[in-house]
Amino acid sequence: MNRRLLSASPGIFSLVLVFSLLLAACGNNGPPTTGENPATNTAAPAAPTATLAPPEPATFTEQERISAAADGETQVVAGAEVALPAEAVEGAGNLELAVVEARGTIVEQLDQVVQRETPFYTLQMSGESDSRLPVELRLPATSPDSRVAVLVDGLYLFVYEVEPEDGFLSIPVRVPSASPPDLEGDPMATAGTSHYFVIGPRNAAVPLWDQISGVSVAHAQNSGNRNCIVYGDIPVELSTCRRNASGSVQVAWGRAGLITTETADAVIAATEEGMRRLAAAGFTAAKISGLSPVQIAIIAGDTTPTYNSTLGRVRIGADAAGQIGGAESRYSLWHELMHWVEDENYAMLWGFVNGDLRWWLESVAEVGVFIADPAAADFAANFYGRSTLNDNKTLIYQLSPYQWASSEQYLHAQLLRANICSSGCPLTMESFVAAVNAGTYPMQESDKRATLRTNLDRYARYILTGKLDGYADTVSAFSTGAPIGDYVGVIEDKSAPFVLDTTSYPPQVVKTGTIEASMQPDSVYPLMIRSGLDGSAPLMKQRPSGQPVMLTVEAGVEVYYSINGGEPQHHTGASKLVIAPIHDGIGEPQVRLVAIARETATTFKAKVEPIKLEGDWVFSVKSANIVSMNCPSDDPEDDSSAELTDSDTLLQLTTLVAPKGSYHAANPNRPGELEFVFDPGASLKTEPTDPDITYVSTITLKDKEFLADLELSIPPATTSGAAPGSQANGAGVAVALTLPTGLALFFMRRRRRGAAILMSLLAVTMLTGCLGINISGSFGSEVRFQKLTYQDNLGVATTPMWRLTEGKGTFDIDLTIKVEVASIDDSPPTSETRVCQATLAITAEGELFPDGVVQPAED
Repeated sequence: MNRRLLSASPGIFSLVLVFSLLLAACGNNGPPTTGENPATNTAAPAAPTATLAPPEPATFTEQERISAAADGETQVVAGAEVALPAEAVEGAGNLELAVVEARGTIVEQLDQVVQRETPFYTLQMSGESDSRLPVELRLPATSPDSRVAVLVDGLYLFVYEVEPEDGFLSIPVRVPSASPPDLEGDPMATAGTSHYFVIGPRNAAVPLWDQISGVSVAHAQNSGNRNCIVYGDIPVELSTCRRNASGSVQVAWGRAGLITTETADAVIAATEEGMRRLAAAGFTAAKISGLSPVQIAIIAGDTTPTYNSTLGRVRIGADAAGQIGGAESRYSLWHELMHWVEDENYAMLWGFVNGDLRWWLESVAEVGVFIADPAAADFAANFYGRSTLNDNKTLIYQLSPYQWASSEQYLHAQLLRANICSSGCPLTMESFVAAVNAGTYPMQESDKRATLRTNLDRYARYILTGKLDGYADTVSAFSTGAPIGDYVGVIEDKSAPFVLDTTSYPPQVVKTGTIEASMQPDSVYPLMIRSGLDGSAPLMKQRPSGQPVMLTVEAGVEVYYSINGGEPQHHTGASKLVIAPIHDGIGEPQVRLVAIARETATTFKAKVEPIKLEGDWVFSVKSANIVSMNCPSDDPEDDSSAELTDSDTLLQLTTLVAPKGSYHAANPNRPGELEFVFDPGASLKTEPTDPDITYVSTITLKDKEFLADLELSIPPATTSGAAPGSQANGAGVAVALTLPTGLALFFMRRRRRGAAILMSLLAVTMLTGCLGINISGSFGSEVRFQKLTYQDNLGVATTPMWRLTEGKGTFDIDLTIKVEVASIDDSPPTSETRVCQATLAITAEGELFPDGVVQPAED
């Protein structure tokens, strides 16, 4: 049932003009006897430009009442016959048949057009329950042209296309409760009246009726007349009532100009199509006819279609009727038509009072729409995807099935749909249809509930992929996840560089990133974490990507999850689950999960937080090619363009520096911006008198990639002509000796002769102990990394926590090395100076370790 309801008082002023014209027509000698039907294509008059106020509904005064027990015995009152079989009753209850007299504008106008052959009759079931099956009502007929009419709510007139047999007109009546339960304004149980009576021509002796003797009612209908009351070949036009050719669908409205004839015909067409599809699926009650018609009242306002069991009829607001060609109005109508189908075999009010039964009736109605049009499943997933209880946070997904706790609980139809399949489900399509046709509640059975509990895996995968085995359609709302469940978006805006946007409310989802979602047994909890999309925007507006985050799900809850639309993965809940980094660039832009609660209630707990990249970063070169080189060489055969494959200078450099400090966040709001900070009192000096060697390094998330920028600068010596045995730049020596493969081998391979002289000098001076050496210049590297990967090191400090890969950049060397050697005799000191500048194109990787773990390699 739709939760929106507006009350209104429609009218019937347009009857006056039509009835007057009809009276004038009945007073002439009739049309020539040519066999043609001059009125067969008569349409309802055009709507006036002004909408007129409706008249007051008819009022009724009870004349007589009888009570019939559920024993199948025929009861008679004022010519009407009725019997209540035991199988038509849900529990105890008697059938009450009342004879009433009516007064009001519509009755007066009606009496000018037709002859009322009987009083008005109304049927009710004693107590709060309605009848489980229709009850046959037999009314006396005085002529072959007699018809059963029903006046609904004292305003809407419908006519059954049933001809008399043996002097009686027999119709099935869905008998409402005499004391409907309080369903808090739900239209299923709101007050309504249906009064049945027999009508016929006012004067059968008028020549007009003689002329059409032998012309069937079907002839007039098949010739195109679609107004509700037809006698023989002459229609009695009521502008407020339209029908299809067979009389199986009728639409009435009580106010002139409320809707147009075209709108009424569109509603009829949509009803016919919906019932045709439902009948094709095997629902027996959907095989409508003039004996068992769908009768629809158009009321004022924007009320979407509703089914009212006290009337056994559908109501639609005029605005919704005008939009019946759209998906929302059409699918809403078909949902209510499924309730009409259910009401053939279920005691609807009885079911709606009991939440576990109502869950079935509402879910069945939605699934019926999905059967009529599989696209409706996608529409419903979009429309109800974030439905909550009145607390605005608890999703309908988090509720147990078999209860009706909210007027927005239609999402559970998707759960029922996932549990209808050829094998492994509690229901097959055949058993599902058979249950509806028999008016049973199969999901009340414990074994079927146990199967549904097991089948929650299938349901979770359905929510993640939009696909169900055995169904050809794909529910795109599920496959994309955009309108489904809770949403947390990681964005950046002007107010803050790191913002978590969410569609939910505390305490279920807090904007600091804490998630605590309570789940009832046999329920699920869908969640999406998305970088760079604003979930609160109408169409998931693209926003700048926020900082990379990690999702940590606490142990204890079973989860199915999908990373960036990939295949669903299963996590048992035995341990915590960490998914990171979530980022539209260097990580995975989207993570979706569906948590499952099976036998017992549980709470899904998780945290979305910025990733922590602080600690010791070390980088290694995976490949290198010389881009440029300026290192003097005495070897004319030297090939400076050869590939440098064994350089580990970057690794040695960062390994050397790591024990002296670590990387820290430069801005607490931007955890992706890191800078290297020396530990208090630490430096790269080996002696207090050494000049300061500077090391500056940053790692910055920029333009969806990480930029690692580092530079070590060695200043020239502050002294010259150092005494024998002294070191003019001892720290420089430490650097040179710490990077043997990065520098020494480089020089030896690329400047063989010059490097050999240098290394020989180093060796001699070390042997003699009379060494004066000065290394100055810089090492620098700039690398852009495309991918950040979380490494679950399980608390093992010697393994990395994060890894940067797909890095490309440059490594620059700009060194001046001067060696001064004092001879052992009185000869002047000798010296050798080399300047080397080189740029290498490199690919690289980086690894993050806890602070203090990385130590320089021992020689």
